[in-house]
Amino acid sequence: MKFYREMTLSKKHKFVKYLVCGIILALLIANIFVKSYFHHDGRVSPDSAEYLSISKSILDNNSFYNKSNPILGENESYFAIWPLGYPLSIVIISKLTKLSVFWSSKVCNAIFLLLSVFLIIREYREKSYVFILCFGLASYLFIYSSTYSETGFIFSLIYFSIAINKLISSNASSISLCNILISSCLLFLYRYVGVFIDFILLFLILKSFKNIGLSRYTIRLIVISILILTFQIVYLLVNFLNTGSLTGIARPFSVNEVWDVLKEFVLGVLGEFVLVAPYYNFYLLLGSLLLLGVFFTNSFKYFNKKASSRLGKCFFYTGFGYLIFILIIGVLTHFSEFNYRFLAPATLLILFSFIDKLLRFNMIFMSRIEICLLIFVVLSFGFSIRESKISYEYHGKTYFDKLSYISRNVNAIAPNSIILKPNKHLKYILSDVIFFDSWYLNTINLEQIKCNYPDQEIILNRGNHFIKY
Repeated sequence: MKFYREMTLSKKHKFVKYLVCGIILALLIANIFVKSYFHHDGRVSPDSAEYLSISKSILDNNSFYNKSNPILGENESYFAIWPLGYPLSIVIISKLTKLSVFWSSKVCNAIFLLLSVFLIIREYREKSYVFILCFGLASYLFIYSSTYSETGFIFSLIYFSIAINKLISSNASSISLCNILISSCLLFLYRYVGVFIDFILLFLILKSFKNIGLSRYTIRLIVISILILTFQIVYLLVNFLNTGSLTGIARPFSVNEVWDVLKEFVLGVLGEFVLVAPYYNFYLLLGSLLLLGVFFTNSFKYFNKKASSRLGKCFFYTGFGYLIFILIIGVLTHFSEFNYRFLAPATLLILFSFIDKLLRFNMIFMSRIEICLLIFVVLSFGFSIRESKISYEYHGKTYFDKLSYISRNVNAIAPNSIILKPNKHLKYILSDVIFFDSWYLNTINLEQIKCNYPDQEIILNRGNHFIKY
């Protein structure tokens, strides 16, 4: 009788977990669409506008060329500044659903979220509930509601980590090698920084060669790594042949000092510990650490007594490897923009590895994790709703109000005109106009534009006004 009662309680407990998990997942997906609608910019950044622009070009013209910042004298440019993985994903969704590229990008993000959750459920079963809660933390609420390629990148990172685990456990079976190949190519197709996995594979090859020599396992690893490297080189070569640069434009080194880069990196990482907001704030960080302290006081002394599973270690080394790689890139190029968009993919995997280890403790400890994460998720949703409310009250416009406001005078613009300093949304509203952004105009002047485009109308965009030269 006692056993039956415990089993019934266990089933009820699992049901409640899955119910809460389903509710949170539904809220996460709703957040993508609601936040996009009420945010005055639709959570579209300048990078996002480029993704939407090339997506529209592929849909309308079956072309990987768009009219954003072409080489002076030309009317279009090959899209190479970012990989084509995310735009192609948007195109597939748009063709299947007939939605605009804007809404297709949001559906695409929801699908990537669901695919990531599916991979986690397949590996952790009923324990996946705790991992899924992590997607409700602030950084991920903001990433998934934005038109960012990081959504596909996060899915690919999870896929790659699981594939590495299967590779090791299956002694490099054909299926595990195929999964490595696919996930590695996806990582590169969503972000060029995905090349960091080459170093992880190199580490695995060297470790295998040291331990077991040139075995079948080592040879298979070498072959799959060569195939991945070949794919990356061919892709970059196509970029070079079309643009004269491996990634579309010459990326100038920043003027930031190394010390500034390191400082911004540390602040960015600390910002990921805030959990309830997607940026560093001392008081929010202090509050988050105090809340963690309340739940885990006297717990961390047991932390090293149980080892992580192999999958947990794969999550950690993949996330940590990516984090170190972007730090090295930042130091070499003096790039210092270490915000949640760049750091969150790494910190999610590290958080997964941390949870994987904590789940190996007793049920009381596991309950602490669940309650703590639920509190942070609720607070994150509260912050996200507050941010949307403030944005709407300040601007007084939804995304479609803003789009209508911008589009008011575009009908008067002649095809093949040149627009200087365009509003980012124009890039996917108008497909037959050439755009030159502010950063590009720092390298050229108006006379050069007039000389190279003598028969075309040149227009300066200021707010909703178009000033003809």
